[in-house]
Amino acid sequence: ALPILKLPQLAWVQNLRGKDVKNGALIAIDYRTGRILAYVGSANYYGTANDPKFQPKYDVLADGWRQPGSAMKPINYITGIESRTLTAASMFMDVSTDFGGKYVPLNSDKLERGPLRLRQALMMSLNIPAVKSAIEMGPDNVFAMAKRFGLSFQSQENIAGSSIALGTLEVHPTELVSAYGTIANGGVLVPRTTISHDKSISPSISGQS
Repeated sequence: ALPILKLPQLAWVQNLRGKDVKNGALIAIDYRTGRILAYVGSANYYGTANDPKFQPKYDVLADGWRQPGSAMKPINYITGIESRTLTAASMFMDVSTDFGGKYVPLNSDKLERGPLRLRQALMMSLNIPAVKSAIEMGPDNVFAMAKRFGLSFQSQENIAGSSIALGTLEVHPTELVSAYGTIANGGVLVPRTTISHDKSISPSISGQS
């Protein structure tokens, strides 16, 4: 499909092949105004109901619950920075650790890097420092911060414990996009809207110019 659309052969697209990824969705917003610029809730709205590939007429973005994964890490670290528990220079030991109950999260590349700064942990999206920071700050505080960013969850309590730092609690993708818009907007959460507030556009009245 990429050659047909005259798009470059992006490596990350090619990496999805053979991984049983079929459906897709996209939302783009202006984080300053909350205006939704593009919205595609499923890969094939006109598909048949028994099509296992696309979930036609199902809005993955607003109705679906999906794990944000590493997309939760910035909110996790912001929790510590705002409370002045952490700074971008805070030191973590990126080494395999049993956090109790045989919970031993590993980094995606299975490597350990020893001592490093928070900024490095975030840049490399490392799992072990993220969990350690969540424990230091209190996982429930991360949960509360996520709700301040506009995220809602299926449970009113943090049932994920420290693994919330790795995005194990499902959220709506629309809300996750708005949460990132809040980061870009200096901490101001702007509600999403599909209504244009451009006063320069005057609606015409039938029969009149």
